[in-house]
Amino acid sequence: MRNYYLKLFSSLIALGLVILGLVYYTLKQPVELSTDLLFIDGLWYKQDKTLFTGSFVSHTFEGKLYSTGSIKNGMMDGLLTTYYDNGSKESECNFVNDTIVGDCIEYDGHGKIKASKTNKN
Repeated sequence: MRNYYLKLFSSLIALGLVILGLVYYTLKQPVELSTDLLFIDGLWYKQDKTLFTGSFVSHTFEGKLYSTGSIKNGMMDGLLTTYYDNGSKESECNFVNDTIVGDCIEYDGHGKIKASKTNKN
């Protein structure tokens, strides 16, 4: 009987860990910038009007990837990457509190660097 309860307890622990992993994975998924967030007075908000913090993706009307990035307390924060329609990178810029900091690199449609600028803030 004790062996039965030990197996049951182990199974419940494993199930709990799987559920926690799924919840964590779901919460960390990027949101769709154009449909899940609101841009009000220069800041990004969730639908419930609280400032957004997390990663995002955005797509063109045709469904192609347009940009990826992250937002902290409603402001761009971290690497923002934009893409051409063919899927290659168009630009990469690093943001801190909505300001470009460090290198901002622009690519041509074939992935070669077209221009690079360093912002010192």
